Amino acid sequence: MRLIPISEAKEGMIVGQTIYGVNGDILVKVGTVITNKYIEKLKSFYWKYIYIDDEYSKNVEIKCTITTEVRNKAIQFIKALYLTIQTANKDEHVMEKYSKVLHNQMQSCLGSIDMILDDIITENISLVDVFDVKLLENYKYAHSVNVCIISLVLGKALGLNTYDLYKLGVGAFFHDMGQMFIPLEVLNKEDVYTAADYKIMNQHTELGYRYAKDTFNLPTTSYLAILQHHERFDGTGYPQGKANEEISLYGRIVAVADVFDALTAPKKYREAMTPVNAFKYLINNSGKAFDPKIVKLFISKVSPYPIGFSLELENDTEAIVMENYENKPFNPKLLIFKEGGVLLEKPYTKNL
Repeated sequence: MRLIPISEAKEGMIVGQTIYGVNGDILVKVGTVITNKYIEKLKSFYWKYIYIDDEYSKNVEIKCTITTEVRNKAIQFIKALYLTIQTANKDEHVMEKYSKVLHNQMQSCLGSIDMILDDIITENISLVDVFDVKLLENYKYAHSVNVCIISLVLGKALGLNTYDLYKLGVGAFFHDMGQMFIPLEVLNKEDVYTAADYKIMNQHTELGYRYAKDTFNLPTTSYLAILQHHERFDGTGYPQGKANEEISLYGRIVAVADVFDALTAPKKYREAMTPVNAFKYLINNSGKAFDPKIVKLFISKVSPYPIGFSLELENDTEAIVMENYENKPFNPKLLIFKEGGVLLEKPYTKNL
């Protein structure tokens, strides 16, 4: 199986991985023969990549960090919770009406965090392939799940015990809860934010922190990730301008995970940054915006080249990423299947 840009998809190719829509519904099943109709349908959802099965990638095995079922459930649970918060926030009396619904939806979300953590611990995940096909319409919910996954892998690498990991996961999962109190004309704006927009948007950390504390019985340290994920190591962040270890460990971890996933997601006003360039951004801001220890750990535990990703090298050479190595993020094992623009009868492997 390999991953190609949707712009390179052609009729007759075989879908290598089931494609899910905004609500977790199946758009295209694994094994489906691609038609132009499917390609246009996916493009209409701003789909950027697709997994395909072909003779060159039959020996490339892709293993998800967490199961598709767990990921999709988590996305749907946090989506339901956040939409209820937005609805309930419109009227104080409505808030009381929705209190039981909110409680039940929160329990579903906490159950999802347990399942994500269980997947990471049970499967002994130590190196995470963070590639996730990001749909614009579902981004804010999938983003919460992605940040949770990355944060938990980093926390596990730091040696946190299971309960501390759970608390980290809760804070990471709900880090953007405060965005539900931001006016929709700002939250869903399709253009680049103005200074006035940022001033409004920057309120989400304190809004989420206060709402979570007042409404839900979560672990105390989890609230800090919600409050502090936009604090910066050099003191230039918000809301309190804390620096260095004044920022909680959870806040420093979630800050890195949040920025990486945000940079690699497409916006209607810009293309997604490649994982490699997002890595470079974190490295360039290590010790400034981000805790250098967390950035160093991130680089050792997160792969910028997803397994199955197609790479174009020098001299018309094409390759597929077969394997990633801890502590060597920029040197994956490749399967070379084309050289000089010519398909090879016997593809071979090498490290980048």
